[in-house]
Amino acid sequence: MHCMIRALSFFPQAALVTLLAFLCGCDAPQSQTLVTLHHIQAETLKSALSESLGPDIKFSITGDKIVIFAPINNIAPTLELLKSLDTPPVIVSLHFRKLKQHDYSTSENSQEFYIKENKETKVILNNEIVRVVFKRSAADTFILKMTTKKNQKINEVVFEIKEGAWKRIRLKGLEGFPMVRVQLQY
Repeated sequence: MHCMIRALSFFPQAALVTLLAFLCGCDAPQSQTLVTLHHIQAETLKSALSESLGPDIKFSITGDKIVIFAPINNIAPTLELLKSLDTPPVIVSLHFRKLKQHDYSTSENSQEFYIKENKETKVILNNEIVRVVFKRSAADTFILKMTTKKNQKINEVVFEIKEGAWKRIRLKGLEGFPMVRVQLQY
């Protein structure tokens, strides 16, 4: 009986020691920062986040939300980057003009085409189907990709253009309208 009483008095002490070890051994709860994106898919930002946060800070992506396992004051540059990337898509108007054969003066096509950033748009110009997609590379500079299909062959040109400037392009199917200009729409 004496052994039994001694064993019973040991259990509260063991429980107290276990509880203390558990409390001391646990890390403090880790701070988290939740970022909700409105205009861009979070999944497309994985590499940018990894590079911006570095190897020590972890993050998780779920739908349009990013959970960064760090306090806000440690990730301020990354939050600024996310803010700059999560902007509404830009809409631009695309203008074409042609060079006259003999005097090389220009006349602008009367038709404007409106296209949205990162979305392929089909434009019909002079009975030719042109697929256009663009993205912004700077505040006033765009990278355009134009594709035509002529004689079962896909022709493509990728170029950079500043807003408001005319640029000559060489693309099969658009020989009649080799000049292009992009204007931001506000």
